[in-house]
Amino acid sequence: MYLAAVLDEASRQRLLDEVIGNVPTGHDIVCHHVTLHMGDRRSDDPNIGDSVLFSVDGVGIITDRVVAVRVRIETQGIKSDNLVPHVTVAVNRSVGAKPFESNQITVWNDIESFPLTGVVRVCL
Repeated sequence: MYLAAVLDEASRQRLLDEVIGNVPTGHDIVCHHVTLHMGDRRSDDPNIGDSVLFSVDGVGIITDRVVAVRVRIETQGIKSDNLVPHVTVAVNRSVGAKPFESNQITVWNDIESFPLTGVVRVCL
């Protein structure tokens, strides 16, 4: 179980439109959420259903494995436990890659910033 800011459909589509050129053939599209934290709910968590605003400002790739975008969470009081908050855009499952591998991206290429919105949800 984890707490996430799940992208709304318009933001998911915008993100795909902006970065689909970075997704190699054969990768599965994920493009679902920004992980806030793993595990049970915490006393300082935002409310389920709260809106979250992000700014996308970078793209990171682990060749032949995962593609992700770096985000800055703009909504006051909402934070991610990840060192680099991000949305995993695509994963190459044919080589055994998993979405969590986006946490291992160390090189991020800056891009022109654009906004996304999501909603706080508990995910399984």
